[in-house]
Amino acid sequence: MILAIAHHYAGERAPSVSEAEIALKLNPSNAQAHFTLGFHLSLIGRPGDGKMAIDNGFRLNPYEPGNHVYFSMMAHAHFTSREYNEAIEWARKAEQFKPMAREPHIILAAALGVIGNTAEAQKELAAVESDEQFLTAKGGWFDWEQEADNEHFLEGLRKAGWEG
Repeated sequence: MILAIAHHYAGERAPSVSEAEIALKLNPSNAQAHFTLGFHLSLIGRPGDGKMAIDNGFRLNPYEPGNHVYFSMMAHAHFTSREYNEAIEWARKAEQFKPMAREPHIILAAALGVIGNTAEAQKELAAVESDEQFLTAKGGWFDWEQEADNEHFLEGLRKAGWEG
């Protein structure tokens, strides 16, 4: 599991998937491995499989203290699947769980921007625009393997009013 996380921070999506799969072979009850696997499956273009893995993590550990992160991962997977209403729903759950986390605001801004709810999207964007990491890293940890997915996300942010 540690190797999967290390690959995550190195921006190496496929190796993170491989290591999370190994972790699950060793311990199928490892909720964090399910969450990590799901997020990275989404990043490499397999959001349907990613949503199932994340859901498995929720079933194994529904009261995880870091659920706001996992709610954001599920929102991310739904955004990748172009399921914007579901992405909004999961991002709002994350936002309710931890209002100061920036990830739910970023996903909400992009999803709301895509569906044309610019007033609400601008509010969400305003919640993170002063975050220097957001401004310099295109939204931080949201880099997909497929450039088309990155562009789609950035287009949602631009529709929300982001000028990056």
